[in-house]
Amino acid sequence: MFKLYIKGFMTHKEPEKGMEYWFCSDAANAHCWEAKDEAESVGVNIKRHPIQISSSQGTPYSCSDFKIEKRAPNEFVLFYEVPFIPADATPKSEEDESIAS
Repeated sequence: MFKLYIKGFMTHKEPEKGMEYWFCSDAANAHCWEAKDEAESVGVNIKRHPIQISSSQGTPYSCSDFKIEKRAPNEFVLFYEVPFIPADATPKSEEDESIAS
């Protein structure tokens, strides 16, 4: 399994566009929440509105059941385990990241 950590996210001004998420494969680069309940709240929202990503073969995959990982004291990150390496997640450099909506 391959871990995708949420690196960032944005709410579009147009409600029909929903949220946009950025992913990374390293917990050190992931967005963190100071409290576990804050991360859980985001995870609940993701369960209600699953994120779609694509495999390197272009197969769509729905991510909805994120997990919480304690990165350090008062640092909680969200990740999802997928059964493949996502199309945009094969890093060419440390700055590369995956985007999904």
